[in-house]
Amino acid sequence: MADTAMTENNSAAADRHPLPDTVAIDPAHPPKHTPREMQMVESFLAKNAEEMTIGEGEQAVAWFALRRLGYDPSWEEASDVFVDQVPLDPTNASPGIVPSSISPGSASSGG
Repeated sequence: MADTAMTENNSAAADRHPLPDTVAIDPAHPPKHTPREMQMVESFLAKNAEEMTIGEGEQAVAWFALRRLGYDPSWEEASDVFVDQVPLDPTNASPGIVPSSISPGSASSGG
């Protein structure tokens, strides 16, 4: 029965909005990030940012983009989100979630 009990971490994950399958990133304007977020990425990787592989860099971009969209993904969750590199359309909204994806309630409230 112990394997069916919800832990605190599982409970928190169940309360979150599902992540989108894909995030759109403008390669000329990657998602902004704070120094603290970069330190978190380095902590996840246990190495300096300069030592990141291409795959780890892509994962970091996905993680930053999801955070800018109002999600709070784990490092592992960010590795399962597709990164769609699309140029910014200045007449439309900035890149973000690909239209077929699900958006969290917090993203629409501006918080």
